[in-house]
Amino acid sequence: MRPVVHGRVATGYELVLERFREVIADGTDSADCCVYVDNERVVDLRAGRSADNVQCIFSATKGAVAACANLLIERGALDPDAPVTMVLRRAGPGRSPGTPRRLGRPTGRSARHRGSDPSR
Repeated sequence: MRPVVHGRVATGYELVLERFREVIADGTDSADCCVYVDNERVVDLRAGRSADNVQCIFSATKGAVAACANLLIERGALDPDAPVTMVLRRAGPGRSPGTPRRLGRPTGRSARHRGSDPSR
């Protein structure tokens, strides 16, 4: 038996509820989705857990970091191909070779940590 979906969506966000129900129907045991727009909660859904459960969130800031980095690149304040040491002073020589572009990739660990040639 699939978990029951609880919560609410504001008018205009019914497709989020529909997709959330599809995800649960496809076999997800539990899920939460809460969305704010202009400080108003427009989506607040959960399934398979109570409203009092604590959720562990991973990678929550990646999208915000990418958006900020792209704005800085557009404004000319960040060169995606400059050495990281030009942007992160604490990265000092030998600590984090590579560029912001390389570090922004899903496998963006510095070359030093991968054990590969930083010039690639």
